[in-house]
Amino acid sequence: GVYISHTIESILVNNDGKQLLCEIFYLYGVMLLLLDYKIGGKVREHLIVSYIRYKGAGEQHTVEITSMCRATGYVLDKPLPESYPVQYFNRVPVDKEMIGMLIGRIRSDDIYQMSYNYPAPEHRSTALSIQAQSLYILLFFRPEILREERPVMREIVDKHFADNWVINYYMGFTVDLVVAWGSFKAASAAIQGTIAVENVAYYQKRMRASVKTLNKEIAGYLREGVLTEQYVLDNIHSLMLPKIREANVVLRWFMLHMTRGPALRRVAEPFKKSYEVVETDINADEILTLLLQTAQLEFSLKAMFVQFLKEKPAKWEKAKQLGSTKMQKLSTYFSGDDVLSDNVRVAQLESWFSDISERITSLEYNDSTSASRKIQKLMKALENVQEFHQIDSNLQVVQFIQDTRQLLRQMIRYINIEYKVLITIGTVGDLSYAWELMSSFGCFVPEIQNKIKRNPHLAIQMRSAFVKLASMLELPCSRIDQAAQNGDA
Repeated sequence: GVYISHTIESILVNNDGKQLLCEIFYLYGVMLLLLDYKIGGKVREHLIVSYIRYKGAGEQHTVEITSMCRATGYVLDKPLPESYPVQYFNRVPVDKEMIGMLIGRIRSDDIYQMSYNYPAPEHRSTALSIQAQSLYILLFFRPEILREERPVMREIVDKHFADNWVINYYMGFTVDLVVAWGSFKAASAAIQGTIAVENVAYYQKRMRASVKTLNKEIAGYLREGVLTEQYVLDNIHSLMLPKIREANVVLRWFMLHMTRGPALRRVAEPFKKSYEVVETDINADEILTLLLQTAQLEFSLKAMFVQFLKEKPAKWEKAKQLGSTKMQKLSTYFSGDDVLSDNVRVAQLESWFSDISERITSLEYNDSTSASRKIQKLMKALENVQEFHQIDSNLQVVQFIQDTRQLLRQMIRYINIEYKVLITIGTVGDLSYAWELMSSFGCFVPEIQNKIKRNPHLAIQMRSAFVKLASMLELPCSRIDQAAQNGDA
């Protein structure tokens, strides 16, 4: 249909609009690549010939499909044909101008807004990995950029591929950019900075140091009795989420760059030393330990937060009610009406504690920032009021104030119970890039089996690893869910 109120420019301003437009052409290209990867050119041609002999020729769509599916020259584990897959992609009519606009938008924006989940600057390429895989596909629809536009390719590589040259382009299917861009002058020149020995050595050293540190720290979190409600709520944002982010970035880097077949090694012979640097002073056992421990920590935290979210309203109301009641009791105490305080009458303190009681009652956790700020002010006020002579000399009153401050501190912990934590853990814990490597090529599978034989207890952690692997379905399913919701509406 025709949508009068929308133009391409207006759609690209909208977050969902630019995501969906990119995904349309990206999935188009992915289908072509996977068709060539899974069903070879000769097999496709034989299938089409068989179909035409059975049905008869002459139908327009049959001619179009025949043209699109003819052999490209691609053969698995062999050097790529010249400028592959540009001629293959040219068989599909697309709007080149629109592709150019989408590439420009990806170059300038974080279209999936992943900076919230990856705030650290050293994680930028991982944060942009989803749009980077779209960019990899879209560039083949505009091969002149890959061939001639060196400044553009330099900018693209610096932003998206500064520390990685093996990428996951769709649900575990990976590609080595040194190989894929070998026939394109501008792209090949740009990626050589990433694959340079000194650059690879720098990142390998940093990632290697992180593996040792993270294995030790995550093992500490997983010790029995450490992951209590209080500890988790106090440290989820300051300690645990940053460690989970770093662990997943390190896992991604090593699992993608350590698992290359011999065919790719032969094709990339000029860069052989760079590839060898990746595996210096690191072994699969350390990577697997990090994978299993990280998966177990993510699994435990998600289970805890699911339970916390269920209990949050009741616990919040209980703490709020107790705090308000204690302040109201102190107000009554200083009014002189209490049996135990008939000689104590301080109108100013009576009014002040009554006001504090009302302010505690009015607290709501829906606006977490505002609620946190108000609670901090209340805690500071209660700390200051203890300096009054009528208060610091009365142990019972001091105890009431300290109990209320403790309740307010607990309410701050409850504010940290947000669904966004589950989203962040699910997003940064994505392991879809390893699915094809493990399922089809058996990468790390023998090592996993050997570890379980040596320590059967690790079979429990494997459950967490399988849950982590299931993340490959989240992005496709999210679009299906959105479509279903729009259909219901």
